[in-house]
Amino acid sequence: MERVATRVVSTGQFVIGGMKVRPRVTGIFKVNEKLGIYIQLYHLENASIEYQITSSANGQPVLAYSENVDTPTSQATIQRWLPLKDFAPGSYTLRMKVSDKARSQTITPFASFSVAP
Repeated sequence: MERVATRVVSTGQFVIGGMKVRPRVTGIFKVNEKLGIYIQLYHLENASIEYQITSSANGQPVLAYSENVDTPTSQATIQRWLPLKDFAPGSYTLRMKVSDKARSQTITPFASFSVAP
């Protein structure tokens, strides 16, 4: 993820608004890299977002945290960097649970990735 110049906002490959978001097609990262999390959510009101990363080797949680979106919004863009320096080489799954309490709706996107030495 990287910001783009205002003259190229929303133009070009992988440009979403003011950000260039290039997917890691292989899903393989080195321990000295950061994993970028980017998701756009629409029409949230009184929402919570839970993040959990589990090890594919044993299914145990490696990282978990949550945040709230208290102000109603037509669009929320989540952009997070996750340093992988403390992750052991192996396969992992990132799961998000987005709960809109006002509408009683939940989505649970997920993605798998690997960390290499």
